[in-house]
Amino acid sequence: MKKILLFLSTLCYGLNLSAQTKVLNFQETLQMAIQQNVGIRKAQNTIESAKWDVYGSKNMFLPNATFNGGFNFQSGSNLLTVATPSLVASTFTGLSFQANSNYVLADGGARKSQVQVSEKIGEAANSQLRFTRQQVVNDLSLAFLQLSLDRRLIEITTQNWHLSQERDTILTGLVKAGLRLSNELFQQQAQTRLDGQQVIAAKNALQNHKIFLIRRLNLPAGDYDFQELPEEGLTNYSGQDLVASAYTKRYDLLTLKQQREAIALRAPIIQSALKPQLVASGGFTTAGRHLFQQNINGNDVLKTIEQRNIVRQLGNQINVYAGLNLVWNIFDRNQTKTALAKNRIEEANRELDITDKQDQIRAEINQALTDYETAQQQFTTAQAQLSAAQAAFELQEGRFQNGLAPLVDLFVAQSALASAKINVARAGIQLRYQQKLIQFYVGDGQE
Repeated sequence: MKKILLFLSTLCYGLNLSAQTKVLNFQETLQMAIQQNVGIRKAQNTIESAKWDVYGSKNMFLPNATFNGGFNFQSGSNLLTVATPSLVASTFTGLSFQANSNYVLADGGARKSQVQVSEKIGEAANSQLRFTRQQVVNDLSLAFLQLSLDRRLIEITTQNWHLSQERDTILTGLVKAGLRLSNELFQQQAQTRLDGQQVIAAKNALQNHKIFLIRRLNLPAGDYDFQELPEEGLTNYSGQDLVASAYTKRYDLLTLKQQREAIALRAPIIQSALKPQLVASGGFTTAGRHLFQQNINGNDVLKTIEQRNIVRQLGNQINVYAGLNLVWNIFDRNQTKTALAKNRIEEANRELDITDKQDQIRAEINQALTDYETAQQQFTTAQAQLSAAQAAFELQEGRFQNGLAPLVDLFVAQSALASAKINVARAGIQLRYQQKLIQFYVGDGQE
């Protein structure tokens, strides 16, 4: 009865843990990684900033409008000498308003070029975002492959441990029956403990890699597990085709090209400084004043006039103006020439960056192809090694059971078999790892 209760308690506990563990597939994990990745968030902010730059550049084609108004109080005496010298003493308050609007009719193409520059910078920011997303996908894929390898190692070491446990049980019975020596049982028990430690180490590695991934994703507190990365068919690659494809697909290379184009588009903006600019302007002004006193050469002139209401003055005393203004900066002490030269140098530097990036891409792809071919060969060799190790183990196991081989030889064969299985697992994951790298280097990675 106690055993039944213990079994039910263990089962319920296992079900409870399973219910609390949240299992995430690759796409779910990817969305979390994208939300938390600092590089992606910065790239998104850069895109938002670029959109506002485009918005601001296009609005430069609109006329501007300004309005100002003022109130003032003044009291004092002034000697006016324009005609007959007169001493004027006055105290008054005044209101004034002015509205003005300017519209650039011609600016040497600066506004149009500025819109193009802003749009090109926005395209570069979007390309950088897409490349950053591909980096996140690639890093996450490699992390999932590591978890797959860890699980496979746990499976292999557990199988090896169970095999030792079964032999341990068999030898215990044979020793009790007097058919085997005790030292063989002790050797087997030591080997069983060693195999158990390998299982613990494999589980610990898996847990550490999970914790590392959870920290990178900034997941809330809880128990998480991750599904296997979907399998992909292996592909035969051609180096020249991959390099040519990467030159057209890689978003980091495209970003550099778009940045270079944006720099080139700045040249007309700089050159416009030496081109004529035609600006149309118009507006109106109005003002009103209320005099508290006005004495001219000691005579109070307010007695002979009637002052109008200051508000009515504002409505009646309106001056409207309109005009065209032509500005042509004929000589600017070679500042435009200097700016153009520096812009050409910056464009040349960006061209060097593009060439350097192309060389880097070509080297990355060639190295990845070499590593991929090596991984294929290692996988084939590991499979052959596994077949040989399996046959050797079965032979030694039969010889041991028939008393023709010592236990140590069986240990060696079993260890070789476990190592061969591990080598196959590592080689298989390495092959998928190299395939993911090739996809990333070519620019075919998921976004």
